[in-house]
Amino acid sequence: MMITWGIYIALYLFLGGVAAGCFASAALLDLYGGEKYREPIKWGAYWSWVLMVIGIALLVVDLGRPERASNPILHPNLLSPMGGGTLIINIFMILALIYWLIYTRIPRIILRRDLIVLRLPVIYLGCIFAFMTGAYTGILLSYGSPPLWATSSLGILFLASALATGYAFFILVWAIVDKKTFEELHPSLGKIEAVLGVLELIALLQYTSVIPMKYKVALLGMSNLYSAVFMSVFVLLGILIGEIGLPLFMAKPRKGLLALLCLSAALVLIGGFVLRYVVIYLGQITA
Repeated sequence: MMITWGIYIALYLFLGGVAAGCFASAALLDLYGGEKYREPIKWGAYWSWVLMVIGIALLVVDLGRPERASNPILHPNLLSPMGGGTLIINIFMILALIYWLIYTRIPRIILRRDLIVLRLPVIYLGCIFAFMTGAYTGILLSYGSPPLWATSSLGILFLASALATGYAFFILVWAIVDKKTFEELHPSLGKIEAVLGVLELIALLQYTSVIPMKYKVALLGMSNLYSAVFMSVFVLLGILIGEIGLPLFMAKPRKGLLALLCLSAALVLIGGFVLRYVVIYLGQITA
């Protein structure tokens, strides 16, 4: 089968997932500690909408014609996967932008005081749309014909990956912008990442249990390059080492913590991209 969805689509789905997970992480930290964690919350909100914008830009590049990308916005069809997903993503992006403005001290923003009263509604609505965005990146594929895509379990797997990658990205940003508060909580933060890793493994097992045996072997059997990359990079390096092993190892104060955190986040993020890349490419090749 000809490859019609390539690396730009994989990056678009990946960045959408990271943005969703990053927003959810910042929002939950806000509910936990509020103003004390202003800096990581602000930067988490910032990267949530910026990553989404970058992802949409890559989608436009892939389409080749900007007017085609605007069709779902100008002529929405909420019953179609693309139309409904476009609406979800746009609402999420607007909420993330508002959330960032709430925590941004820019004197010329006259409405900032008015925006502050929206903080809790934006947090709760934003989390809902963040979860919908994370799941949508997999649900969109499930409407395709390739058997590797045609299951709702793919949406659950992509959502689990979105939460894990977004959280890894967020705590790395947190460690850079506010080292003091990060060091106060970092033992618990590693345990949360490990829990997300276990949940992602469960989601992967659920997904592979419902796809036909032929495609399960193609994905997990190490019988081709895509399978080898999937198992070694996504499963071994991304989940088992990046999400579970290193975070638990970092649960106690150690020298070189930031370097280990960078390594852990890099492995998780690379693994999350490989998940989408392999599923997209292998799904088309084996269809």
